[in-house]
Amino acid sequence: MNQHLNVVVDVSGSMTEMGKIMLQQTLCRFIRQWTAANAPAVTLKFYLWEQQVTPLLLDPLQDIPPFTAAGRADWQALATFCTTLQQDDVLQRVLLLTDGSASGKTLRAFQAALPPQTALYLCPVATGPDADSQRLAEIANNARVFVAEDIAAAIAHVLRNKRERFLMPASLNEIRIGTVSKQSAKDAEDDWND
Repeated sequence: MNQHLNVVVDVSGSMTEMGKIMLQQTLCRFIRQWTAANAPAVTLKFYLWEQQVTPLLLDPLQDIPPFTAAGRADWQALATFCTTLQQDDVLQRVLLLTDGSASGKTLRAFQAALPPQTALYLCPVATGPDADSQRLAEIANNARVFVAEDIAAAIAHVLRNKRERFLMPASLNEIRIGTVSKQSAKDAEDDWND
């Protein structure tokens, strides 16, 4: 099955501080190199996000260009982009490189704007020393946020995950008395081995 990895790069004004915009470029280079070496079948696409989400068209031999940061990140534009990613039943994986500079209200509105049953797996990467990981956890699938230093783990995590947001474990009581169905036990074992 062909996997899609969409890398959304925050290029809003808050990224001008503390060298975050240069870090974004370095992260994109690393993502490109890592997927080429470890997951060459993955369809990798880059997008720049500020007032809109726009594709960053790259030749395979071209370097990641320097980014320019300006303006304010529009979370509703990001929600619209995420809903338009839907293609048939293909799970769209999104690495969101951002500092999470937004209010809790804005992030809740972003979440509410996403359709409930989307074939989307969102994994934020907290970029910069002032990144708000706690707020980003509110929008992350499985509440998992990675820091920029763990970008390799973030890529592996987002590519490894399936459509399910959570696998609910069997209750301890069901495990003790052995009433866990064979199918749910097999599903849990399959997820553990992935």
